Amino acid sequence: MKCTVTYSCGHQGQVEIFGSSKDRERKLNWYKNKAVCPACYKAQKEAEIAKASEGLAQLTGTEKQVKWATQIRAEFVSKVKATIPGTAEGQKAAELLIAAVNEKSEAKWWIDNRANLKDAINPVYMEKAKAAGLA
Repeated sequence: MKCTVTYSCGHQGQVEIFGSSKDRERKLNWYKNKAVCPACYKAQKEAEIAKASEGLAQLTGTEKQVKWATQIRAEFVSKVKATIPGTAEGQKAAELLIAAVNEKSEAKWWIDNRANLKDAINPVYMEKAKAAGLA
Protein backbone atom coordinates (compact mmCIF):
# COMPACT_ATOMS: atom_id res chain seq x y z
CA MET A 1 0.00 0.00 0.00
CA LYS A 2 1.50 3.35 -1.04
CA CYS A 3 1.17 6.06 1.57
CA THR A 4 2.19 9.67 1.88
CA VAL A 5 4.03 10.05 5.17
CA THR A 6 5.37 12.97 7.12
CA TYR A 7 8.84 12.13 8.39
CA SER A 8 10.14 13.23 11.78
CA CYS A 9 12.15 15.94 9.98
CA GLY A 10 8.89 17.45 8.69
CA HIS A 11 9.32 16.52 5.04
CA GLN A 12 6.77 14.39 3.22
CA GLY A 13 7.32 11.46 0.92
CA GLN A 14 5.77 8.39 -0.64
CA VAL A 15 6.51 4.99 0.90
CA GLU A 16 5.14 1.54 0.33
CA ILE A 17 4.00 -0.22 3.48
CA PHE A 18 3.12 -3.91 3.69
CA GLY A 19 1.61 -6.10 6.37
CA SER A 20 -1.45 -6.17 8.54
CA SER A 21 -3.22 -2.95 9.47
CA LYS A 22 -1.55 -3.09 12.89
CA ASP A 23 1.92 -3.40 11.27
CA ARG A 24 1.15 -0.60 8.80
CA GLU A 25 0.01 1.68 11.62
CA ARG A 26 3.18 0.90 13.60
CA LYS A 27 5.32 1.66 10.56
CA LEU A 28 3.50 4.96 9.91
CA ASN A 29 4.13 5.97 13.53
CA TRP A 30 7.81 5.07 13.13
CA TYR A 31 8.11 7.31 10.07
CA LYS A 32 6.38 10.15 11.89
CA ASN A 33 8.37 9.89 15.15
CA LYS A 34 11.80 8.52 14.26
CA ALA A 35 12.55 8.28 10.54
CA VAL A 36 14.01 11.15 8.53
CA CYS A 37 13.46 11.60 4.82
CA PRO A 38 16.08 10.27 2.40
CA ALA A 39 17.44 13.77 1.68
CA CYS A 40 17.88 14.59 5.39
CA TYR A 41 19.40 11.16 6.04
CA LYS A 42 21.95 11.74 3.28
CA ALA A 43 22.76 15.20 4.65
CA GLN A 44 23.21 13.78 8.17
CA LYS A 45 25.56 11.07 6.90
CA GLU A 46 27.61 13.58 4.90
CA ALA A 47 27.88 15.83 7.97
CA GLU A 48 29.02 12.87 10.11
CA ILE A 49 31.65 11.94 7.53
CA ALA A 50 32.85 15.55 7.26
CA LYS A 51 33.17 15.81 11.05
CA ALA A 52 35.02 12.50 11.33
CA SER A 53 37.31 13.52 8.45
CA GLU A 54 38.48 16.76 10.13
CA GLY A 55 42.25 16.77 10.42
CA LEU A 56 42.68 13.90 7.98
CA ALA A 57 44.65 14.07 4.74
CA GLN A 58 42.84 14.36 1.42
CA LEU A 59 42.52 11.00 -0.32
CA THR A 60 43.66 10.41 -3.89
CA GLY A 61 41.90 8.34 -6.54
CA THR A 62 38.86 8.61 -8.74
CA GLU A 63 35.93 10.69 -7.50
CA LYS A 64 33.93 7.53 -6.78
CA GLN A 65 36.85 5.87 -4.94
CA VAL A 66 37.51 8.97 -2.84
CA LYS A 67 33.86 9.24 -1.81
CA TRP A 68 33.64 5.59 -0.78
CA ALA A 69 37.06 5.51 0.90
CA THR A 70 36.31 8.72 2.81
CA GLN A 71 33.22 7.06 4.26
CA ILE A 72 35.15 3.89 5.14
CA ARG A 73 37.95 5.88 6.78
CA ALA A 74 35.58 8.16 8.70
CA GLU A 75 33.65 5.21 10.13
CA PHE A 76 36.90 3.49 11.11
CA VAL A 77 38.34 6.57 12.82
CA SER A 78 35.07 7.23 14.68
CA LYS A 79 34.85 3.66 15.96
CA VAL A 80 38.47 3.59 17.11
CA LYS A 81 38.31 7.03 18.72
CA ALA A 82 35.23 5.93 20.67
CA THR A 83 37.33 3.23 22.36
CA ILE A 84 40.20 5.56 23.33
CA PRO A 85 40.04 6.82 26.93
CA GLY A 86 39.93 10.56 27.58
CA THR A 87 43.26 10.58 29.42
CA ALA A 88 46.44 12.34 28.34
CA GLU A 89 47.81 9.01 27.13
CA GLY A 90 44.54 8.41 25.27
CA GLN A 91 44.86 11.82 23.61
CA LYS A 92 48.38 10.92 22.47
CA ALA A 93 47.08 7.60 21.14
CA ALA A 94 44.37 9.45 19.17
CA GLU A 95 47.00 11.78 17.68
CA LEU A 96 49.11 8.77 16.67
CA LEU A 97 46.07 7.14 15.11
CA ILE A 98 45.44 10.25 13.00
CA ALA A 99 49.11 10.32 11.96
CA ALA A 100 48.95 6.63 10.97
CA VAL A 101 45.68 7.15 9.08
CA ASN A 102 47.12 10.16 7.24
CA GLU A 103 49.98 8.02 5.92
CA LYS A 104 47.44 6.05 3.90
CA SER A 105 46.20 8.66 1.46
CA GLU A 106 45.25 6.42 -1.46
CA ALA A 107 41.53 5.71 -1.64
CA LYS A 108 42.33 2.30 -3.16
CA TRP A 109 44.16 1.25 0.03
CA TRP A 110 41.11 2.02 2.21
CA ILE A 111 38.77 0.17 -0.15
CA ASP A 112 41.05 -2.86 -0.49
CA ASN A 113 41.55 -3.14 3.28
CA ARG A 114 38.02 -2.23 4.40
CA ALA A 115 37.28 -5.70 5.76
CA ASN A 116 40.35 -5.74 8.02
CA LEU A 117 41.32 -2.12 8.68
CA LYS A 118 42.44 -2.62 12.25
CA ASP A 119 45.06 -5.19 11.26
CA ALA A 120 46.06 -3.22 8.15
CA ILE A 121 46.71 0.08 9.96
CA ASN A 122 48.21 -1.48 13.11
CA PRO A 123 51.83 -1.79 11.81
CA VAL A 124 51.87 1.90 10.90
CA TYR A 125 50.32 2.85 14.25
CA MET A 126 52.78 0.68 16.22
CA GLU A 127 55.72 2.22 14.39
CA LYS A 128 54.48 5.69 15.39
CA ALA A 129 53.79 4.57 18.98
CA LYS A 130 57.33 3.18 19.33
CA ALA A 131 58.79 6.38 18.00
CA ALA A 132 56.71 8.33 20.55
CA GLY A 133 57.69 5.97 23.38
CA LEU A 134 54.18 4.58 23.96
CA ALA A 135 54.75 1.01 22.86
